[in-house]
Amino acid sequence: MRGFPTLWLVFGAIVLSLLPSAASAGEAEARTLFAEGRQLREQGKCREAILAFKKSLETYPEGLGAMRNIAECEEELGRFAAARRTWRDLGLAVVRSGEARYEGWERHADEARARLEPRVPKLTVTLRGEGRVLINGLPFDPRLLGTELEQDVGRVELVLEDTGAVPQSRSLALEEGQRYRVELQARPAAAKGAAAPTTPPPARGPTRSEQGPSGLMIGGIVSMAVGGAALAGMGVALGFYEGALSDVESACPDYENTPCRVDVTDSVDSGQAASAAVNVLAVAGGVGLATGVVLLVVDATSAPSDGEKAAALPFVAPLPGGAFAGLVGSF
Repeated sequence: MRGFPTLWLVFGAIVLSLLPSAASAGEAEARTLFAEGRQLREQGKCREAILAFKKSLETYPEGLGAMRNIAECEEELGRFAAARRTWRDLGLAVVRSGEARYEGWERHADEARARLEPRVPKLTVTLRGEGRVLINGLPFDPRLLGTELEQDVGRVELVLEDTGAVPQSRSLALEEGQRYRVELQARPAAAKGAAAPTTPPPARGPTRSEQGPSGLMIGGIVSMAVGGAALAGMGVALGFYEGALSDVESACPDYENTPCRVDVTDSVDSGQAASAAVNVLAVAGGVGLATGVVLLVVDATSAPSDGEKAAALPFVAPLPGGAFAGLVGSF
């Protein structure tokens, strides 16, 4: 048991010997990265230099020189808001470090932040309604809504994701030392219990006027046309009959009581043929007109379609020995 404390002492010595070597190894790698960053900065490649300085700082956080170079490079690139944040972090890190080699750096950090403050654009975002705000593709903390925040010079993309199918977006070009205020309005959500969309009325079929003439109307018009043509022919035949009768009366004035001495056979035949034609055409014309009238009346008195109003027109159809009068229309 006497050897037990001795073993612990040996083990502790080994651990302590390893710790400085590990720290030295990290510091050595950080120095290499720091030197790389300094070389890039001297070449005017501040963007690449910042990446080297950040790796150096991650490897050896105690090396605050890398942080100072990051702040100075950000200022050279015009990233005034980012530079002010890095200078602030450097001042806090110097206070925590307490190392003599960083003496005066806290004052330098404060002076740099004061120098850059008037050059930094400031943006205030407010939201009316509910939604999620993104700035340059990154979610914006809703607790910062209405707070004036420092931004780097350049273009800023604001997106509002709300109830709409397509997010709302705004784009701003921030200039040095300017203040901006953007108010976003969320679209309202659909109200609960909203009335369902009404069913559209059934499609209306074409009206009678849109359908064109019916079969009854066409038949009636054709019948009346045939009847009119027959009556017109009857008039011609009646003219022939009157001419033949006139010829007979001229040749034989008293032909009804005295035999005619002149041959009027041709005139008599013409008169008889014309008389027969008059009778036939009169009947055909009368039937045609009467049929046409009936068909038109039946068509007109059929039930009108929806939206059509009743209408009626008087008509007069000539018939043998008189005329036929009535109304044609829809009711």
